[in-house]
Amino acid sequence: MDMWDSFKDFHHRHEAILAQRPRLHGNSGGRVEWSETPEAHVLRAELPGLNKEEVKVKVKEGKFLKISGKKKVEREDRHENWHHVERSKGKFSRVFTLPENSKSDSVKSHFDNAILTVTIPKKSLVVKDFEIKG
Repeated sequence: MDMWDSFKDFHHRHEAILAQRPRLHGNSGGRVEWSETPEAHVLRAELPGLNKEEVKVKVKEGKFLKISGKKKVEREDRHENWHHVERSKGKFSRVFTLPENSKSDSVKSHFDNAILTVTIPKKSLVVKDFEIKG
């Protein structure tokens, strides 16, 4: 038995375990930025390696925004010796709690250049005048 083959086997198993880790913690859905304008909340997620058909945006119960999808990695030659793999594959899901002033029924999303932009309009602030009796 060659000592280097044993090390290579250990290395591949270790890499496989580490590759699973981001998915287990829900981070493989990409890095996210959340900003706010006077009119809307804007969420941007980096989703490299995905196309828009592989990504879903849903609002649950009017207060949760869910971004999910499935990422596939196609390998051309199954007979190659892979030394290192960092590209992830599999399902991912991220859930965000929407602020109370969100119009959850008017969410819009756009996917371009591996960036998903989700725009959540804000409810307009209602100010009422009340008659003062006396």
